Amino acid sequence: MRRACAHHPSRKSVEDYGDRPYCQECRHQRTEAARYVDRSTTPRECFVARSPSGHWSALREGGAAHWVAHELSAKAPPATPACLLGCPLRVDDLLRNRREVSAGMRISRGDIWVDLDGSHCGLVDGVRHHPEKGLQITIRHASRERGVVATDDFHTHFMGRGAFYR
Repeated sequence: MRRACAHHPSRKSVEDYGDRPYCQECRHQRTEAARYVDRSTTPRECFVARSPSGHWSALREGGAAHWVAHELSAKAPPATPACLLGCPLRVDDLLRNRREVSAGMRISRGDIWVDLDGSHCGLVDGVRHHPEKGLQITIRHASRERGVVATDDFHTHFMGRGAFYR
């Protein structure tokens, strides 16, 4: 038996997304809004929100943090912006309850990298010690410029700047 739509209680739902039921109109508007979400943001269909006026639109910020949150299955803290599946949209919310990797700790695959101004982040994809080049760190991230999830060298692409969290 279908539940009532989360936004239109008089209408029966045609689908559940995350843990909420949606009617045909909500599904259509959400799908249309997802067409305007950056290609590097996945899953695109959950990176939309319903405005107080009742219209669905693409969220304009947080693609990298949203991608990392989905990769880690991280849930947003209560009363903070989240996608329809409950993942945080902002770097600060993603890092809540995480600690910075200190100088004495080793950076590990799966750690979160955040740039100096906190506007971009990614996941440590690999760490290895090269005999001639020293420590090599690769970061997987949602690249807004390229519109894809990319893997780049921390020292070359990101100039060795930023902090790591776990």
